Amino acid sequence: MRFENEYLTYLQYEKNLEKNTIISYKNDLKHFKVYLDELDKDELTIDDSELLFFIDLFKDYKTTSINHLITFLHSYYNFLYLKNYCDIDKSSILDYPRKEKRLVNYLSINEVYLLVNECDNLRDMLIILLLFKTGIRVSELIKISLNDIDFEQYTIKIHGKGNKERLVLFDHEVKEILIDYINEFNPKHFLLINSKNKQIDRFYVYELIKNLAIKAKINKNVYPHILRHSFATYMLECGCDIRLLQVLLGHEDITTTTIYTHILTKHLKECYNMYHPLGKGE
Repeated sequence: MRFENEYLTYLQYEKNLEKNTIISYKNDLKHFKVYLDELDKDELTIDDSELLFFIDLFKDYKTTSINHLITFLHSYYNFLYLKNYCDIDKSSILDYPRKEKRLVNYLSINEVYLLVNECDNLRDMLIILLLFKTGIRVSELIKISLNDIDFEQYTIKIHGKGNKERLVLFDHEVKEILIDYINEFNPKHFLLINSKNKQIDRFYVYELIKNLAIKAKINKNVYPHILRHSFATYMLECGCDIRLLQVLLGHEDITTTTIYTHILTKHLKECYNMYHPLGKGE
């Protein structure tokens, strides 16, 4: 491939993508590079049928994996087009396969507090409650600094994907635990630190939640992102506008937020059955 390194630099410094996103695109690049080498071609000389066949090689993979690969190709060829390395965007012929619609998994409020009750210290308790009560991602959680927290306004400045900032809210329970945690652990810069006074990483959070779920005997697949799903679910159930939820979650496109609309449908049915004269008793 002729433009691999320049593309990765473009993702990092011009698109400001997260490190993990760049790594996943880099893996897609490797697959594409192997395929091009086998054809004895490069990204500019490959033809439409060969590009389509590349996607077809992954037909037995999950739909999400195929979609990710197509997203990479759209990104790569858009880069080539923007930089005037090609006259047309070759990836325009690629269509996304339909995703299988799956209901979002979430925890009940009782299950969330079962996790909290199994925590051995204030830091772990704070991790669970921040994820559940603010809906932030793990990558955003570990980057919170003391300067990001406004105790008077009950807000935290979150540094999201692409270095975009937003404010999330917390409640009195989180405020009390925050204060007690800071007094006990005495962090200097990053809020959440380990025993060596270093910033915790996302692997710590994954292992923590997995182990807490085992201790709490929760018979579900429990992982950090399920707390974000739980936050979104209960916000909608309580009547939160979906566009406000989009802002709180930091979704650039509202279509991403609509994965939670099954909750709205359930809520509307309940309201219909409760209030509409034709719906009562159904």
